[in-house]
Amino acid sequence: MNVKRLEMEKGTLETDNIRLNQELSDIRERLNRLSSDVLPRLTRIEETHSTILDELKNIRQDAELLPGMFRKEAIMKNTIREESIKAIEEKRKAKQELKI
Repeated sequence: MNVKRLEMEKGTLETDNIRLNQELSDIRERLNRLSSDVLPRLTRIEETHSTILDELKNIRQDAELLPGMFRKEAIMKNTIREESIKAIEEKRKAKQELKI
């Protein structure tokens, strides 16, 4: 009786062992595929992601500078306009003085 029970357990354990060995083989194949296919792609994606983040950071920094640049440009245009008006006025006065 003990012998039959042990033989049945042995058969069950052998079946489990075969199934587990097959699962191990499948997992190893999957790991090899992931290591050879997915890991290099993931590395390239990480590099690309890092590059994109750096560019985004640069764009944000540039965007922070734009309002100040536009204000300076507007001030410069106003200054040029005022100087132009002043020069035209001085020219007009100089012409009037020459006529007198």
